[in-house]
Amino acid sequence: MARQHRKQRGLRWLVLSICYVLTVVFTTVKGTGVNFAELRFLEEPSDTVAAKDGPALLNCSAAGEPSPTISWKREGTLLHLVNDPRRSILSNGSLYFRSVHHTRAERPDEGVYQCVASIPNVGTMLSRSAKLQVAALPRFDERPRDLRLFPGQTAYFPCSAFALPPADVVWLKDQQPLRLDPSRMLVLPSGALELDAVQTTDEGAYQCSAQNTDRNRVSSAGNLFVGLSYDDANKISAPTFVAAPKSIVAVKGTNVTLDCAANGNPRPNLTWLKDGVTIDMSLLDSRFRKVGVGSLQIESIQE
Repeated sequence: MARQHRKQRGLRWLVLSICYVLTVVFTTVKGTGVNFAELRFLEEPSDTVAAKDGPALLNCSAAGEPSPTISWKREGTLLHLVNDPRRSILSNGSLYFRSVHHTRAERPDEGVYQCVASIPNVGTMLSRSAKLQVAALPRFDERPRDLRLFPGQTAYFPCSAFALPPADVVWLKDQQPLRLDPSRMLVLPSGALELDAVQTTDEGAYQCSAQNTDRNRVSSAGNLFVGLSYDDANKISAPTFVAAPKSIVAVKGTNVTLDCAANGNPRPNLTWLKDGVTIDMSLLDSRFRKVGVGSLQIESIQE
């Protein structure tokens, strides 16, 4: 009997303790008057390209009740910016670089950044990631090369330049801006120059110029020679690719162009296949179309 009485008394104390804890927790949360859902970002940082030794700004602002404090992370590590002569957090929470430091040996500012919004005793939110990169002078991965063709054939001069931000490509002929004949000349999205049905007047030295906000760079020259030998020009010759498609990694929903051009006698017809099946470009809703002599453009690419 005594044992049962002690057990019942112990249960009453346990119930009272649980009720007390629940009451305290409920009162504490209710008493703050804070709704965590109100902590939100008004603006988040985005990828930025800055000039070496120039200023840069990664935007960020957040709202909440009470007002959140803002800090920043680089590569997952919290930045300590007290007495930092180059970097500071502005009143709205944005991260400002007075000058972006960048050398071959040291690149302390390039990297992936996140804005951190915090309210004490409530919680912390991380913004999306944003990459800060330093502008790079255009560098040619492919350059025009010499071509020897016959009248009526296709000339293809490659020009692939890496640059940050991406470079605009223009073409020069004999060191002067090339005047494009839209009926047979085209600069492809890759930067390559395509000249269809070449003529003797097309002979010359071709260079591509890549320019971005940092500066521009001009490639070495590729010379075009157009032969006039009637016998050679009329010899039967098998098709030969002067440009072939390359593997590309692209973002879903963007447009992609695969370069392709060929010469031969008689003039070859170019047909595109996907997984061994001919692509029908005649459909009205087709996202595939031929560009220039034989390149393929795919609109809004899917997996």
